[in-house]
Amino acid sequence: MLPIRTSRPTLAAVALAVSLTACSAQAADKEPAAGRPAAPAQVTVADRTAGKPVTVTATGGKLTAVKVTDAKGEPLTGRTDANGTRWTSDRKAAPGTTYTAEITSRGADDKETTTRSSFSTPAAGKVNKLTLAPGKNTTVGIAHPSRSSSTSR
Repeated sequence: MLPIRTSRPTLAAVALAVSLTACSAQAADKEPAAGRPAAPAQVTVADRTAGKPVTVTATGGKLTAVKVTDAKGEPLTGRTDANGTRWTSDRKAAPGTTYTAEITSRGADDKETTTRSSFSTPAAGKVNKLTLAPGKNTTVGIAHPSRSSSTSR
């Protein structure tokens, strides 16, 4: 086997080329390919179960505004976490209700995107019904009947 002979300038040139290639590969990973925009944040209505708070999450970006309303237009208020990636409603979702969500998010490309979707919670399996009414054959009034008797002497 023959020994390979290289000079120090050649080794230095090879080392420089390898390090420059590694730097350009890292830069290419951070920026979108030419002509192709960075992907917007992926937004998901994660929890839409009746009796639990509604949860909206963003992957690859941050939530900038979340508006959830029921079929009557009543808002379901909520809060975004410190990271800006999760929104949770203040109250629980009502059973058998259709909600509309309008979610604005900012992706890695620093552009805002608005997503609209609607979802429905399943109807309740059992409903407790309370009726406040007097029973049959009862007398209802504002005072208790009193008996008065008078005696004469």
